[in-house]
Amino acid sequence: MKKPQFALLFFLLSLAHYAAGQASVQDLEKYLDQLGSNPAAPIPPSVLTDFTNEKSLVQHLISHRKDPGEQFQLRVLDLMRLIGLKSKKPDTRKSVVSHMVITIPDNNLRIGGFAGAAVLQFGKQDFGAKEKDSVVSYLRRGIPNLDGLFRLAGFLEIPAAKEKISAMLITPMSTLLKWNARLALARMGDENAINFVIEKMTTTSVDDAFVHSLAPGLAYTRNKKVFAELERILQSDNYQCSSSNPASKGSISCAYRLLEVMTPAIENFPIEVDESGDLLVDNYQSALLTAREWLKQNPDYSLNRDTM
Repeated sequence: MKKPQFALLFFLLSLAHYAAGQASVQDLEKYLDQLGSNPAAPIPPSVLTDFTNEKSLVQHLISHRKDPGEQFQLRVLDLMRLIGLKSKKPDTRKSVVSHMVITIPDNNLRIGGFAGAAVLQFGKQDFGAKEKDSVVSYLRRGIPNLDGLFRLAGFLEIPAAKEKISAMLITPMSTLLKWNARLALARMGDENAINFVIEKMTTTSVDDAFVHSLAPGLAYTRNKKVFAELERILQSDNYQCSSSNPASKGSISCAYRLLEVMTPAIENFPIEVDESGDLLVDNYQSALLTAREWLKQNPDYSLNRDTM
């Protein structure tokens, strides 16, 4: 191809790329304008598929973050979350996380709570030093969503947060807050917290409440001592839970539900889960047998600490 032709082709491709980028931003603006009169308006596909213009889309959303209306602001945050999670670009993900962290102490509890829950879906590499410092500064009694902040600080494994949470444990707090504080400390390797958590789980009946309320926090610790106790339960059929099928009145082994909780935390595990946490298997009984045998054959497995 001759140079003039190549230059023309390059120009036309660049023009098309620019036009596509402008289209996605324009679609976003139209969508935001509709939300006041039509809160159920569908998200334009271009907003979630224009990966080349993520930065512009995120910046555009940030510029609307202080627009009035709780539902509007929640939708803006959710769009940022979706764009960030779909992105493969570190800068985009970090930009979204940075704004979410800034939003956590918002005076509106729903908005701050949403931001706090949203950042838990990102990876550890998406948080910079500034965001980690902010998380530590938020750790104080009385701040909304403190339980989520404990879990976020533990996930990020910030030394200053470990010291601060340990000090907070000796101050008056609810039982639930103290439990989440200890889970966070266990995630960061605090032996006192790990021992407390293990004692709690070994003296609690294994039933529906254990699997649905206690087990997710235990898996969050990513601690091999805690997982040894979870494995003990997983390897047994002595514990009975209700079936997740509402049409079934019988009971099933709690190991099935526990397998769903443990699977995302174990690296190179032969079982996988989908985005909603359900096992990606055709036969639950076969999957449980596979998991049990794999754990016996791989006692030195590693736990994924880069995600919640």
